[in-house]
Amino acid sequence: MSKYRSFKEKILLEMSNLQAYTKMPSRPALSRKYNLSRATVDKAFRELVADGLLYTVKGSGTFIAPDASGGKLSNKGGVANWGVIVPNIMYDICPVFLRGIEDYTQQYDINIIICNTDNDVLKERDHLMRLARSGIAGVIIIPAISGLNEPSGFQELKTRRIPFVFCNRGLDSMGETPLITSNDFYGGYIATKHLIERGYRNIGFISRYRYRTSMNRFYGYAAALQESCLPINRSIISTQNNGTDSTLMDIIVKMLTADEPPDAFFCHNDEIACCTYNAVLAVGKRVSKDVGIVGYDNTTVCETLDTKLTSVSFKSYEIGSKAAQILQNMILGRPLAGANVFMFQPELVDRSSSLGPGTLPV
Repeated sequence: MSKYRSFKEKILLEMSNLQAYTKMPSRPALSRKYNLSRATVDKAFRELVADGLLYTVKGSGTFIAPDASGGKLSNKGGVANWGVIVPNIMYDICPVFLRGIEDYTQQYDINIIICNTDNDVLKERDHLMRLARSGIAGVIIIPAISGLNEPSGFQELKTRRIPFVFCNRGLDSMGETPLITSNDFYGGYIATKHLIERGYRNIGFISRYRYRTSMNRFYGYAAALQESCLPINRSIISTQNNGTDSTLMDIIVKMLTADEPPDAFFCHNDEIACCTYNAVLAVGKRVSKDVGIVGYDNTTVCETLDTKLTSVSFKSYEIGSKAAQILQNMILGRPLAGANVFMFQPELVDRSSSLGPGTLPV
């Protein structure tokens, strides 16, 4: 009996340092660790389940109940806390993405704590470390672009057995982590194919950073051109520019005033598309008639321009909702069925900025 009591006290102490929904070690593993019979371990687990401190999921194992962690992870009503880390909550895809998460979590009494990285890997690391120390139940994150090769902070989550999922883009060093994303290659393909079908022939591509997402969209752009036997004109392609908006504007103006200027642009996102829009006007040309433009993300700015912007819908809401569902399953110890990559198909939203050469918007 003294061994049994000592074991139960050790288990309770171990549980007090873990977050709610954490999966407990298997009973055979605990039997070996503490040199106890399986019957003794089973008895302790049954009592902890009966006391509401543990719960079991058939086929998955035994987990810490929400109220068993000393208030670190949930309040007295059993409300869990999740962290959500985004590059910039002010950018339009982020509010829609967060709405997808919130619409799911509100059904299960889950709070979300929102953190901004500004695509700074050091800020990302600080957020991850702080969330891990606070006893968060899980994390949904859009990784910082500058941190693609330096996943610092994620090891802290792993050490504390805090589940997390990536959205929009993942990290090569963490291929085992679930990724919920959009088919960027297809998005680049349908954007460029649309411009080709409207009659544009010398189509440029602009992105600010060279990373997986921008390059996948570039590959889709290139594939559409090659499929239509159109040249890939590298003088009107810019895939890496870490400068200011004025620097990007200068790059686009230089392209537009060259001897063989582009008659259309596919832009990595709507922000760059707006910069391209202003550059077209600055050189005395007209959007759509002289230069077609297609953006990406289908943000609210598309409808505010005088010539409304054609853009690719990223499916941000669906990605956020799916990420929340996957994270909840991980927290509850439910295994993922099949591959751990979940991909949504983007759609083109056709507006007035890409009607075809010689065509003025109404």
